[in-house]
Amino acid sequence: MFSALHPHVMYTIYGLFSVLVLASLAVWFLKRKNPESDYKELELRVRSWWMMIAVFSLAMIISRKVSIVFFALISFLAFKEYLTMIPTRRADHRVLLWAYLAIPIQYLWVAIEWYGMFIIFIPVYVFLFLPFRMILIGETDGFVKAVGTLHWGMM
Repeated sequence: MFSALHPHVMYTIYGLFSVLVLASLAVWFLKRKNPESDYKELELRVRSWWMMIAVFSLAMIISRKVSIVFFALISFLAFKEYLTMIPTRRADHRVLLWAYLAIPIQYLWVAIEWYGMFIIFIPVYVFLFLPFRMILIGETDGFVKAVGTLHWGMM
């Protein structure tokens, strides 16, 4: 199972787990050195990183398809989180559907190993298509800001 991974990927996974071991040892050492101090938040952060890296590593180890679906899901959730933090215009909600649909299409190019389309799909085609759809809606107030924030989110 591990032999299917590129050596650089394995080195990265080993490196991540090494850093987590060091972080866990640092938290343990701090708790022993200063028992009166509260390191609960630091301990919870290290524990959450253990979970994230474990899930990431598991997805990478299981298979290529699982890792592609995993990264597509993470990209979708990150884009969704980004959109909750920025102000969006009511008129752009239909355009956001197209932005969301671009994510699985982008990972389709990865899955079929079409590097040329993968590298230009979002920065060229999506960056042209989304503003065009916004123009067709006809809402021009805040157009440049809306397009700019959407483009940054897609990247």
